[in-house]
Amino acid sequence: MIQTQTIFKSGDNSGIRFVKCIQVYSGQLGSINSLILVAIKSVKSCDKIKKGDLFKSIIVRLRCKKHRKTGHSILFNENTVVLLNKKNELYGTRVFGPICNELRKKNFLKLLSLGSIII
Repeated sequence: MIQTQTIFKSGDNSGIRFVKCIQVYSGQLGSINSLILVAIKSVKSCDKIKKGDLFKSIIVRLRCKKHRKTGHSILFNENTVVLLNKKNELYGTRVFGPICNELRKKNFLKLLSLGSIII
């Protein structure tokens, strides 16, 4: 589960490395496919995004084990988010790594199509 002050890696090519969770929009604890507000902590080399900027993002991978109704459970090595713009569209043009199938519930179908593997 995710709460405030959690550090995430970037899962897209938006030009950031690490972000910190400021607010979870779906209650106090967030999980996969939750919308959160993040602050940029580390930037690779991008002129558009500065350190300290605030963005909405969606969680695509978590270290916490997620149990499904089918009896399977999924677990990843890192906490990862994908940045969204003000219209809740993807900020980057590519998404790296596997993507969870739970994102179908939020209708982020473009995110699912850009992912290399859907789990």
